[in-house]
Amino acid sequence: MFAHQLDTPLVTEAEYLAYEAAAEFRNEFHDGQILAMSGGTRAHVLISGNTHNILNSQLARRRCDVYTSDMKVRTGTGNHYYPDVSALCGTPEFTADTPPSLLNPTLIVEVLSDSTEVFDRDLKFRRYKTIPSFQVYLIIAQREVLVDMFTLLPDGDWKQHTATTLDAVIDIPLLGVRLALRDIYFNTLYNPDEAQE
Repeated sequence: MFAHQLDTPLVTEAEYLAYEAAAEFRNEFHDGQILAMSGGTRAHVLISGNTHNILNSQLARRRCDVYTSDMKVRTGTGNHYYPDVSALCGTPEFTADTPPSLLNPTLIVEVLSDSTEVFDRDLKFRRYKTIPSFQVYLIIAQREVLVDMFTLLPDGDWKQHTATTLDAVIDIPLLGVRLALRDIYFNTLYNPDEAQE
């Protein structure tokens, strides 16, 4: 999904939450700015859905939740985002807001677009890092076969693993899941114009 900054002055988190509770469409909150969400391309929707389905099928019999982009996540800095997929094993924790925000995701997935790639890789990732439970970040390209996985190490550093072929498999031992890139990109068109945003 894509976020576009609304032409409004900076607001507090409380003002954003009041706005979001009454809004007809979803909005993210980044450092005092309200960002309006818009729909994705066919490739974006397929990749997000495929990734959710893979995770959900492998985690369904455990005490794990896998959420679509309808689940909002709150960072430790008070930002609120709608990642394409998020997951955790254990008891989910939420804010008391309407709609509530998830407080303790373990894994977050963002599917890149031309308009959000720099933001997703830098500023948004830095905000996600303020969530104490957050340990795995998957960034998935839609214009090419490319998945970057960032994993939190015990010393606090993040290790990057990149996969670039359909035959590659991403292992996430923390959750006990394996994601084959062929399944992530299943039924996706590799037409640059199809994925352009």
